[in-house]
Amino acid sequence: MRVLFFISEYSRFNGAQRSLLRLVRKLPAVGIEPVIVFPGEGHCTAMYREANLPVNVIPGPPLFTRFGQRLLQMNWLQNLAFFAAQIAPYSFKVAAYAKQQRVDILHCNTPRSLLMAGYVPALQGIPVVSYIRGLLTPYSRWQRFLLGALPSRSILVCDSVRSELASRFRSKCVTIYDSIDQQAIQDIESSEEQPFFSKEQGAVTIAIFGAVVPEKGYHHLLRAAWLVNQRFQGPRPRFIALGEFMDSRYRSYVAQLIQKYDLDNFHCLGWRDNPFPYYRMSDIVVLPSVVREQIPTGEGPLEAQSGEGLPLTVLEAMYLEKPVVASRIGGVPEVVVDGETGYVIPPGDPEKLSEAICHLLECPDKRRVMGEAGAMRVRSLFTTEVMVQKTVALYRELVEKR
Repeated sequence: MRVLFFISEYSRFNGAQRSLLRLVRKLPAVGIEPVIVFPGEGHCTAMYREANLPVNVIPGPPLFTRFGQRLLQMNWLQNLAFFAAQIAPYSFKVAAYAKQQRVDILHCNTPRSLLMAGYVPALQGIPVVSYIRGLLTPYSRWQRFLLGALPSRSILVCDSVRSELASRFRSKCVTIYDSIDQQAIQDIESSEEQPFFSKEQGAVTIAIFGAVVPEKGYHHLLRAAWLVNQRFQGPRPRFIALGEFMDSRYRSYVAQLIQKYDLDNFHCLGWRDNPFPYYRMSDIVVLPSVVREQIPTGEGPLEAQSGEGLPLTVLEAMYLEKPVVASRIGGVPEVVVDGETGYVIPPGDPEKLSEAICHLLECPDKRRVMGEAGAMRVRSLFTTEVMVQKTVALYRELVEKR
């Protein structure tokens, strides 16, 4: 069996692309040959090549390959014109390549990938699998209709995103949880890379892993960090943030907040391909994501619209025995057992976030017990073997029906 994986996000190597890489690397061993297509060259393209996977680039429409949510904000007439001029011709190219390679299935890694390449293959009878990895908050009503209507089957990263699709399309959905690849973590951890700084004696390190964008809620974490500095009576904790800045206005806003709250114990370290040394040195991992917000800044309002699904950073933190404080968003409640493996808090609530952090700062034994419970949960329920087995079963079902 040959499966064409279309990955539209070629410049970023975030959770969705890392998750797919784990899957693709396991497929040849079970008789499936992956054919990987990107619309451009970038960091993600390089990472797949580095994994010794055959990568093909079919140059995509210039406007669509730009990142951000500008395309999602166009009106229906602009979208129609753009579809006719750029998307439909590109989808024909992908369909022609799929036929040339004699693929059995087209697997679109994200909703963006499906909206870029899925139309013509679906019309030509090629089974299309779409991966819905998070909330569809940024997408319009007609785009959500397409995300439900185009694919033959939709893989949901968690049960909570099922309601994002219209009820008529939910029978096509199957939930396959994301996973942790234990061997991959062990291989990466054995590398010689070391954190920028060593762990200070007695200081607790609180970490956030994720792109510095409005929907990740960094502005709420900064407020919570200020509250923690005011309230916690012990040694001041150290906050570290690992994530690339994706929005210049938000970057400026974050810098202003750090200065406003006088957070000399908050360090933005940028992104690292190997985050695991930083997980290891951390005591608590946080994820203060929001669903939808309008953030007032000096340069005008910023719109935050979350696409959070089953955050990989939560799985990785729990696997490495770290207690997690995360917003009740997407599949977080399906992973984090509130009060047992961490705390699930309301999104957009720095007060609750700071309370949860302070409680863990005051109770080292609680941190240890929660971390151990989280590791047991992830290592038993969220494995790559289960993800591969369920995905391959779905592929075989579609090929048999065809």
